[in-house]
Amino acid sequence: MKLRSSIFLAASLVFTGASAQQPGPPVIADGNALKIVYSYSLDVACANDVIFMLYPPNWPSEITLSSFAPDGKLITRSINLPVSAKNHYQVNAFTAIGNNPCVVYDEWDKKTGIVSIFAQRYAPNDLTEVGKPVALGTIPLDEKTYRGDQLMMSTRQSPDGKNTLLIFDKIQQGGIKLAMCWVLDNNLNTVWSGAYKIPVQAYGSSNNYWLMNDGRVYAESYAIVLDEDDVKETKEGSTKLKRTENPYKHRVSSWYELHGKSFQKWERKQDEDKRFAVEPLQVGERVFFAGVYDHDGDPKTIQQWVLYDAGANDFDPQLVATGDLKGERDRSAESAAIVDDQGNIFVSLGVKDGMSMVKLNAHGIVAWNRVLPWRNSNFIAQGEHLLSYSWMTAAEEKAVLAGKVVRPATDLAGYSNAMMLVVNSDGAFHPIKLLPENSSIKEVYGYWRLFEDCGCMLYRSGKKDAKGIARVNAWQQQ
Repeated sequence: MKLRSSIFLAASLVFTGASAQQPGPPVIADGNALKIVYSYSLDVACANDVIFMLYPPNWPSEITLSSFAPDGKLITRSINLPVSAKNHYQVNAFTAIGNNPCVVYDEWDKKTGIVSIFAQRYAPNDLTEVGKPVALGTIPLDEKTYRGDQLMMSTRQSPDGKNTLLIFDKIQQGGIKLAMCWVLDNNLNTVWSGAYKIPVQAYGSSNNYWLMNDGRVYAESYAIVLDEDDVKETKEGSTKLKRTENPYKHRVSSWYELHGKSFQKWERKQDEDKRFAVEPLQVGERVFFAGVYDHDGDPKTIQQWVLYDAGANDFDPQLVATGDLKGERDRSAESAAIVDDQGNIFVSLGVKDGMSMVKLNAHGIVAWNRVLPWRNSNFIAQGEHLLSYSWMTAAEEKAVLAGKVVRPATDLAGYSNAMMLVVNSDGAFHPIKLLPENSSIKEVYGYWRLFEDCGCMLYRSGKKDAKGIARVNAWQQQ
């Protein structure tokens, strides 16, 4: 996929305060009634406690939307996108903007190679169109090489829920990846847009993006960069990482700030060849970077948590505080950082005996630092609690209820028990079952997703004898 020589764009999470005490009842829907097709291409979004689902489109222009309310009310509607019969179209993204589900799609003019991007909102109560499609911009692709492949886009919401980032960055030429950004308000007005050439470390590098309340976008470009001493040749003639090597040790990342015409790189002073995994967090009107820093790459050395203040002007975050994380490190450790609605910062890192977690304030003062017996970095903040979810076997459930360490699955699962770990503000924790004993969901096998903004999980099964979809209202507000 190639761009034309000139590039021009024409249009140029507040967490809720729910108290996590007990899981709510599962709400089950009949998959046949919903005309659910078991497919990984089902897109989902959530707003104001309603789950919205977009099913794979039927050609030439029909899409199907469904809404799934907490009480089990379901609405399904087939919609024809207003696209020209002469042009090819694709759905690029599905998200919720404000309280409205929103479909982002394109039209490709085969003669010129121009791809035009549109966004259409729908009413949450009946899924009817809200206004007309909004033209966001164009992507001028080379008509000789582009063949109508789907241009997948990513979306991110600002923590206050007032703006949404739409980004396309699937074009890489040499050591440059092109990132096209649109920041939209909840009425689909363009706050700002731009195209950026982001240097990457290697072919296949990945980018992560975050949108802040003031419209700034932070981009992390990262890759696993290896040399010949880190890999070995396989029987098939390819190469793979040596078993003794830690892939995270070779993770190289660079950070950039994007904001309209401004494009700045974070020129870090630390050794950039060591693992540095942080995330930007909105704390009130300020932005901090929190995460872990592997200062020497030695597997016997305890890794550190770090906290940086991003500042307000030049992109030169300053170190606020750092300290040691507890627990024996694991070679395949994952890390994460989140903030709750009181402004407390949590940094977690997988260790051999569970999940090491530290709670800080914006000044870097530690409230507690401990190891949790739950190997899952997928935590979300709700009020004064942290929540983590997973499916597990009956034996694993028994073990975690007894306080033992388990490593529950975080993706597709063939397990019967859904569990939630609740971490209190003082660091105390307790696991609870998500599904009651009399639940009709006896065997879970399929797709599920956690929604942090509406406090529920969506489960979808494709088994012939258990087709259907279920919404588990994960906790009840007190």
